[in-house]
Formats: sequence, structure tokens, C-alpha cells
Amino acid sequence: MTLLAALLGLPLFALKSCRALPQEGDGTTYVPPEASVEWTGFAGAYTADGASGGVEELSFLDIPVVMTRRVLHDSFEGPLHAVLAPDGTSYAVTTLSHRGLRRYQRFQVYDLEGRLLWEHVFSDRSYRTCRTWYLAGGRYIAAVACQYDGDGELHLLDAGGRFILARGIDGWTSPVMSADGSWLALFNQTRNILTVLGPPDFEPAWSLRVAPGATGFFLGDGPRFLLREPGQARLFDGTGQVVWAVEIEGGGRWAAALSPDGELLAVTSEDPDSSVYLYSTADGTCLWSHSLVVGGNKDVVFSPDGDSLVVYDVGSHSAVYMFDTATGDIVWRSYLRGRGEPGEDGAVGGGRAGPVLTIEHLEFTPSGEYLVADVCETVLQDRVYTFSHYLLLLNRAGKAVWVAPLGSLVDVDVSARAGLVLITTNHPYDAYSRVTNHLTVVSFTAGPAGG
Repeated sequence: MTLLAALLGLPLFALKSCRALPQEGDGTTYVPPEASVEWTGFAGAYTADGASGGVEELSFLDIPVVMTRRVLHDSFEGPLHAVLAPDGTSYAVTTLSHRGLRRYQRFQVYDLEGRLLWEHVFSDRSYRTCRTWYLAGGRYIAAVACQYDGDGELHLLDAGGRFILARGIDGWTSPVMSADGSWLALFNQTRNILTVLGPPDFEPAWSLRVAPGATGFFLGDGPRFLLREPGQARLFDGTGQVVWAVEIEGGGRWAAALSPDGELLAVTSEDPDSSVYLYSTADGTCLWSHSLVVGGNKDVVFSPDGDSLVVYDVGSHSAVYMFDTATGDIVWRSYLRGRGEPGEDGAVGGGRAGPVLTIEHLEFTPSGEYLVADVCETVLQDRVYTFSHYLLLLNRAGKAVWVAPLGSLVDVDVSARAGLVLITTNHPYDAYSRVTNHLTVVSFTAGPAGG
């Protein structure tokens, strides 16, 4: 127990001995690759806020460590980028296609048994990078292949591999699609231009010059589109006319989420404002606001029923706030802290700096009873940074249920809807410009280990 915990009377939960074991047995238990950090752990506190303002302090005491179940494991030559389909039925892998001495950008779609379903190859061998996105709930896949300056092509295909659209791009471009797949928005991050394509065949509908770093999303099936720019939110109709505009306090970056019924917009502002706001999408009216602690990269998500709103990774302790959507009251707060063991020289772990925890992603399970979080732990040991990922399960009351190690120096894509995690490595090239990377899909059950 740390000195702070002793002073507050808060017991802590710990994660110890999360070191890789030999892959033995029937091969269904996923054991992360050997980590360079010998000791790792979390600490945390849970706060339930009463209606009267009273605070009850509880803890994440003795949180169980569970292991996920390995669904498949595969290896790929070269750099690897992969994304999981929202429904968990497939995944797309971006790799290189070698034809003699020539290399082409491509992506391949696999099922959960590792069988190749189809692939798409870009014919221009001058392209040096490629990225893919699942859109409209997985009904479409968009891919961008380009040169290092961002010039290239965007291709849109349906989930079965049928070619839908090709469009030239003159800068780094990312796509956003409406829920029904009828509207497509393209953000050119190099030239700061938004282009919106609409039905029936993704014809140009309207375009607009936007601020650097702008993003956005369609409200449900469209055509209304919310544009997120630093310090400002604007809602557009299907012709590109502004429906309403709202100034975001703080003037900087902000995160947003749309309620399941599309009637509410939740916004979190950055420092120094550091607040959460709830707006009506009908006219941009602010329904309530609440100040949060300063710090952290805040994000926000609604529960499936829309009754609750969660703001996460707030402050230096990776806090999670649960709000009542109707009232704006805080229902509970959970805080994560990195832990370490003191060394003889007084440093954590004998030269190991205390871990820093970041909640990379958080979402509700379809039932709304649990929250699944991808937690990244950053450790500095002997002047070397190590990044380790863990899957943390909270119940809707804010209590930690279990935590599962996912590995170090990996990229993680979590689908709470499917109960799956896609884990990929990206190792450095060797002296001969060769590299082998690995892809693993694991499954988990959002249920009790610790209640």
C-alpha cells in the first residue's frame, strides 16, 4: 500500500507477475509476448457520488487477472496494419504485394478462421503507404493508397469486395460515412478541404474549406453533418447550409459523441476550460454543462440506451466519469494510477519510473451492463520506454471486474460488440530490411470474474 493510499484509507488493487509464459497446452489461452518490464500493476479508487453531494470511497481491491482466449494467430512479412470489422466477422490487413521486384499496396480481408476472403491491390506501384477503414457498421471498406506527400487514390468497396468508387486525392485524406452508407465525407488534411458526396451514387453534394485538424460525422443516416473545428461546432444540412453554429469554450480541440437517437450531442473541451457539455442537435441549445479536473485527453461515449454518458481519460490519473444524461449529475468516478516497487536507490523498481496509464479507448458492451477499456501503460526503465496494453472491464456501477494483459509494443483494436480484440505487432526492420509481424485475435466475455 502506498503512502497516499494509507493516508486516504484506500486499499489498492495490483497486477503482478503479468509475464509471458510458454505457449503450451491446447493453444486456446492467449499469453502475451515476453515483456521487457518485469513488474507491472495498476492502482485505483472508485467514488460514488450521492445526490446530497456526499462521497463514499471504495477501491478496486483484489481485482482478478484473467487471460483472454486466442481465436487465431498469423504472421505477415513487412509492416502490418489491421482493423477489425465492427461485427467481428472479419478483419482487414494492409500489406505489400510482391510481383517480382515490384511492390504494390494492397489490403486483404480474412474471416475469423484466418481464411483469405478477398483482396484488393492498387495498381500504381509509386504508392508508398495504405490505410483501410470499415464504414457504415462494416458494410463498406474504404482504402487510401498514396505517396509520401499524400497524393494518391481512395477506393470504396462493399464488404464482399465489390468495387464501388475510385477517387483521386491530392493530400492526406480520411473518410467518414453515414450510418446507412448513402453519404460519404472526405477530409483532405493537407489542403484542409471537406468534400461531401451524396446519393444516389456518391455524387458531389457540397464542399468547404475547413480549419486544420477538422473532423466530423454524420447524424445517423445523414444528410446532416456535424463539423468539428478547433473552438467551433457547426451543423450542415444536405446542401452545405449551416443549420447552427456553437462556440466551444477553451478554443482548442474537443471530442464529441452522438446519442443513440441522434437528438443529443455530448462535447468535452480541452484545458483550461476542461468541461463536458450536452447540446440539442435540433438547434444547438446547451442543455447542461459540468466542469472536470484539468488535464488529460478527454473522450466521451453514450450508453446504448442513451441514459448515461461516460467521459474518460480525464486528468493525470486516467479518470472515468459516469454522468446521468438527463440531469448532468455525476453518478460515479473511477481513477487509475500506475504502480511500481521502490528500488534501493529510492526510484520505482530500481531505475524504473512509475507507470503512466492512458485509456486509449472505451466503449459499452451491447447490453450496456459493462464498459470495456483499452488501457495503455507507459513505463520508463533504464532510459527505454515500454508500452503495454491491458483490457479492463468495468461494470455499469463503476467497479473494476477484471483486467487482462494484451502484450507490449503492440497495436490494439477492441470490439466490445463482438467480444474480440485484434492485436498486431510492428517490429523494426533488421539489417537486411526484413521484418516479420504477428496478428492475433483474442476473445473475451464481459461477465463476472470479480463481480
